Amino acid sequence: DETELSTVRAAFVLWSQHSALTFERFETNADIMISWRRLRHYNTNTKVNGQICSDKFDGPGNVLAHASLPTDGAGFVSEVHVDGDEPWHIYINKHPADRFSLDYTLTREIGHSLGLLRNRRKTSVMFAIQPDQQYPVKLDQNDIADIQRLYGEKKIACTYISYKRYVWSIDLDGRTYNRPLALSHHMSFLHDNYTRVTAAYQSPSGDLVVFVDNLVYLVQYPKFSLRPGWPKTLQELGFPEKTLINGAVNTHRGRSFVVFNGNSVGEIDECDK
Repeated sequence: DETELSTVRAAFVLWSQHSALTFERFETNADIMISWRRLRHYNTNTKVNGQICSDKFDGPGNVLAHASLPTDGAGFVSEVHVDGDEPWHIYINKHPADRFSLDYTLTREIGHSLGLLRNRRKTSVMFAIQPDQQYPVKLDQNDIADIQRLYGEKKIACTYISYKRYVWSIDLDGRTYNRPLALSHHMSFLHDNYTRVTAAYQSPSGDLVVFVDNLVYLVQYPKFSLRPGWPKTLQELGFPEKTLINGAVNTHRGRSFVVFNGNSVGEIDECDK
């Protein structure tokens, strides 16, 4: 059901917005599996987790859902079981008083699957008791600190657009951009009489990779200091003679690409700079 899938995605997104976690949906071989269950019920991954779930549901009311905490067991899959006998509100908006928010419940159970325990903070999505008011679903500051302690802080997805001697930084998550940055004001090490910045992107390490004419600079950010051994020519990095750089982008999934000579694409090995 597309509505249910949208609600599941919203629950995962809330955790990824506040941590370095990213999630993708897989119908097989998933790390977290979510399913509807009733009364005494089976696990989905019976090979690793056993056939019968150790926690049974009790019909309408009381236990709404449960999830398994992560373990170091080989092949372990965390399972989230949701009681199908409950009156659920499956939409991502305010729920009626006589229904439970699926969004809120899934957010909390996914938190368990990620390693977070119940607590006594009434403002926490991990609070042991389901509150009457379950909308809007949000994490409190301690929830955010807890998930970042386990998985790290979210890195801002930022890309750069260049024109002549200026660069604009664009926050892809917030869909905003900053005023143009004249590189000569911050990077005194740029070669004399450079004509234009052809491309720039931020590498997974946080460094800026700046293409200026026929040279590539690796710049420590936010100090704007040049890394030792740089700049390098395009040819030193494996580009052919008389290469014209058209653009560059880091996918924030471990891969960086450069478009050159109009219709050619090269991939940068970030581990071999």
